[in-house]
Amino acid sequence: MKVVYLAHPLGAGPDRKANRANAARWVAWATLVHRVAVVADWITLSGELSEEHRELGLRCDLALIDRCDEIWLVGGRVSPGMQIELDHARTGDLVVVDLTHMGYEAPALGGER
Repeated sequence: MKVVYLAHPLGAGPDRKANRANAARWVAWATLVHRVAVVADWITLSGELSEEHRELGLRCDLALIDRCDEIWLVGGRVSPGMQIELDHARTGDLVVVDLTHMGYEAPALGGER
């Protein structure tokens, strides 16, 4: 099974919680539709750690990217944090799948839950 790092905008503002929830839906969509194992530790970490721990979280993400087969960009745009992850992935020659053209919202799962 392919292992995919999922990158999605997060931010530190009032939309942070909504961004995490939307990213979780992208994880479910990728898993169900594409049958990939998704790495997105930042969804959990950003809910438990304050923004002052952002640098540590980003270092964890970069270490995990090194262990993935691909990086997928979702969420309608590439944020500054995602750009750091993308640049790191490119140094490791990971396959980059840019799905930002699909928009912010994760596709509906239909009756597959």
